[in-house]
Amino acid sequence: MAAMFRCVFVLLLSLLSACANEAIELARIHVEVLGGRTRLEALRSFRATARVKIGEQELSVVIYAEKPNRVRTETRAGEQLIIQAYDGANPPWQFRSASKTPKKQPLAGAAAEAFIADADFLDPLADWVARGSSLEFAGRVLGYDSIVNRIRVATTGR
Repeated sequence: MAAMFRCVFVLLLSLLSACANEAIELARIHVEVLGGRTRLEALRSFRATARVKIGEQELSVVIYAEKPNRVRTETRAGEQLIIQAYDGANPPWQFRSASKTPKKQPLAGAAAEAFIADADFLDPLADWVARGSSLEFAGRVLGYDSIVNRIRVATTGR
């Protein structure tokens, strides 16, 4: 009986090790696809644009980001403009042109925490070891037209 438990334990340990190795390999591939670690480290800022269609409504989104954690998003839906920003030091804020008194308003609570967390410029897989993170392979799921590998990133500190 003890031998059987040892076999099960060794099997579970090897599966965990394989999953950890798969997460590390996927992170390596991800960074290479983005141009490699050296290229990512040289990147100081970027601007990205997107169009999102929700039902019949189309939104345009522009994101400006700068190292280490400055970000500004501008979302336009018809005549309405929503700007959210964080300068890396002061509390994040938002502006809604369609509000009764259009002015900058602070983001609060969970919305502010999420915005600050998302403002981190570096890709979480770019230098996960130096950032004090751990990776866990979280399985595969079916996307729209392909299989998607999922990695769970846990940051314990810097």
